[in-house]
Amino acid sequence: MSKCLIFKWSKQGTFLIEALLAVSILGVALVLILQSYLSGMRGALFTRDYTLAMFLLENKVSELKISGLNESRSEEKNVFPPPYERFQYATEAVNVSEDGQPGKFNQVQLAVLWSSGKKTHRLETTTYIPVLK
Repeated sequence: MSKCLIFKWSKQGTFLIEALLAVSILGVALVLILQSYLSGMRGALFTRDYTLAMFLLENKVSELKISGLNESRSEEKNVFPPPYERFQYATEAVNVSEDGQPGKFNQVQLAVLWSSGKKTHRLETTTYIPVLK
Protein backbone atom coordinates (compact mmCIF):
# COMPACT_ATOMS: atom_id res chain seq x y z
CA MET A 1 0.00 0.00 0.00
CA SER A 2 2.84 2.39 0.65
CA LYS A 3 4.14 1.76 -2.86
CA CYS A 4 0.84 2.89 -4.30
CA LEU A 5 0.90 6.17 -2.35
CA ILE A 6 4.47 6.92 -3.39
CA PHE A 7 3.58 6.21 -7.00
CA LYS A 8 0.62 8.62 -6.92
CA TRP A 9 2.65 11.33 -5.21
CA SER A 10 5.47 10.86 -7.73
CA LYS A 11 3.06 11.19 -10.63
CA GLN A 12 1.58 14.43 -9.30
CA GLY A 13 5.05 15.89 -8.72
CA THR A 14 6.05 14.97 -12.26
CA PHE A 15 3.18 16.99 -13.68
CA LEU A 16 4.23 20.01 -11.62
CA ILE A 17 7.84 19.71 -12.81
CA GLU A 18 6.64 19.37 -16.43
CA ALA A 19 4.48 22.49 -16.04
CA LEU A 20 7.37 24.49 -14.53
CA LEU A 21 9.72 23.33 -17.27
CA ALA A 22 7.22 24.26 -19.99
CA VAL A 23 6.67 27.72 -18.49
CA SER A 24 10.42 28.37 -18.18
CA ILE A 25 11.05 27.25 -21.80
CA LEU A 26 8.20 29.48 -22.94
CA GLY A 27 9.63 32.41 -20.93
CA VAL A 28 13.11 32.01 -22.44
CA ALA A 29 11.62 31.74 -25.94
CA LEU A 30 9.55 34.90 -25.43
CA VAL A 31 12.58 36.83 -24.16
CA LEU A 32 14.61 35.78 -27.22
CA ILE A 33 11.78 36.70 -29.59
CA LEU A 34 11.37 40.09 -27.89
CA GLN A 35 15.11 40.79 -28.13
CA SER A 36 15.07 39.90 -31.84
CA TYR A 37 12.13 42.19 -32.43
CA LEU A 38 13.74 45.11 -30.58
CA SER A 39 17.05 44.63 -32.41
CA GLY A 40 15.19 44.66 -35.70
CA MET A 41 13.39 47.86 -34.74
CA ARG A 42 16.65 49.56 -33.74
CA GLY A 43 18.18 48.49 -37.05
CA ALA A 44 15.20 49.79 -39.00
CA LEU A 45 15.31 53.16 -37.20
CA PHE A 46 19.06 53.50 -37.81
CA THR A 47 18.61 52.61 -41.48
CA ARG A 48 15.85 55.22 -41.79
CA ASP A 49 18.05 57.92 -40.23
CA TYR A 50 21.09 56.88 -42.29
CA THR A 51 19.09 56.97 -45.53
CA LEU A 52 17.64 60.37 -44.65
CA ALA A 53 21.13 61.68 -43.81
CA MET A 54 22.39 60.39 -47.15
CA PHE A 55 19.63 62.23 -49.03
CA LEU A 56 20.30 65.43 -47.06
CA LEU A 57 24.02 65.13 -47.81
CA GLU A 58 23.35 64.66 -51.52
CA ASN A 59 20.93 67.61 -51.52
CA LYS A 60 23.51 69.86 -49.81
CA VAL A 61 26.20 68.87 -52.30
CA SER A 62 23.79 69.72 -55.15
CA GLU A 63 23.06 73.11 -53.57
CA LEU A 64 26.78 73.85 -53.32
CA LYS A 65 27.34 72.84 -56.94
CA ILE A 66 24.55 75.14 -58.11
CA SER A 67 25.57 78.11 -55.99
CA GLY A 68 29.30 77.60 -56.48
CA LEU A 69 32.04 78.57 -54.04
CA ASN A 70 34.11 81.60 -54.93
CA GLU A 71 36.07 82.04 -51.71
CA SER A 72 39.49 80.49 -51.34
CA ARG A 73 38.48 78.96 -48.00
CA SER A 74 35.12 78.72 -46.27
CA GLU A 75 33.54 76.86 -43.37
CA GLU A 76 29.91 76.57 -42.39
CA LYS A 77 28.06 74.74 -39.63
CA ASN A 78 24.30 74.79 -39.45
CA VAL A 79 21.11 72.82 -38.86
CA PHE A 80 18.87 71.62 -41.66
CA PRO A 81 15.46 73.35 -41.87
CA PRO A 82 12.31 71.71 -40.46
CA PRO A 83 11.30 68.90 -40.45
CA TYR A 84 14.97 67.80 -40.49
CA GLU A 85 16.20 69.87 -37.53
CA ARG A 86 17.59 66.70 -35.88
CA PHE A 87 20.29 66.73 -38.55
CA GLN A 88 23.21 69.16 -38.66
CA TYR A 89 25.78 69.74 -41.37
CA ALA A 90 29.30 71.09 -41.54
CA THR A 91 31.12 72.10 -44.71
CA GLU A 92 34.73 73.01 -45.28
CA ALA A 93 35.88 74.19 -48.68
CA VAL A 94 39.47 74.79 -49.73
CA ASN A 95 40.55 76.06 -53.14
CA VAL A 96 42.79 73.61 -54.93
CA SER A 97 45.55 75.76 -56.37
CA GLU A 98 48.62 75.18 -58.45
CA ASP A 99 51.74 77.33 -58.12
CA GLY A 100 50.00 79.82 -55.82
CA GLN A 101 47.44 80.72 -58.49
CA PRO A 102 43.76 80.37 -57.63
CA GLY A 103 42.54 77.00 -58.82
CA LYS A 104 39.49 76.13 -60.83
CA PHE A 105 38.15 73.74 -58.20
CA ASN A 106 37.29 73.77 -54.51
CA GLN A 107 37.75 70.65 -52.45
CA VAL A 108 34.63 70.44 -50.29
CA GLN A 109 34.26 68.21 -47.24
CA LEU A 110 30.69 67.88 -46.09
CA ALA A 111 29.47 66.03 -42.98
CA VAL A 112 25.96 65.34 -41.74
CA LEU A 113 25.54 64.62 -38.02
CA TRP A 114 22.56 63.34 -36.07
CA SER A 115 21.87 61.91 -32.64
CA SER A 116 19.90 58.83 -31.77
CA GLY A 117 19.81 58.02 -28.11
CA LYS A 118 23.20 58.62 -26.54
CA LYS A 119 25.13 58.16 -29.79
CA THR A 120 26.03 60.77 -32.38
CA HIS A 121 26.33 59.46 -35.92
CA ARG A 122 28.29 61.07 -38.75
CA LEU A 123 28.12 60.66 -42.52
CA GLU A 124 30.69 62.53 -44.58
CA THR A 125 31.94 62.92 -48.10
CA THR A 126 34.59 64.84 -50.02
CA THR A 127 33.95 66.23 -53.49
CA TYR A 128 35.32 68.83 -55.90
CA ILE A 129 33.17 71.72 -57.05
CA PRO A 130 34.18 74.06 -59.89
CA VAL A 131 34.67 77.74 -59.05
CA LEU A 132 32.08 79.93 -60.74
CA LYS A 133 33.42 83.30 -61.90
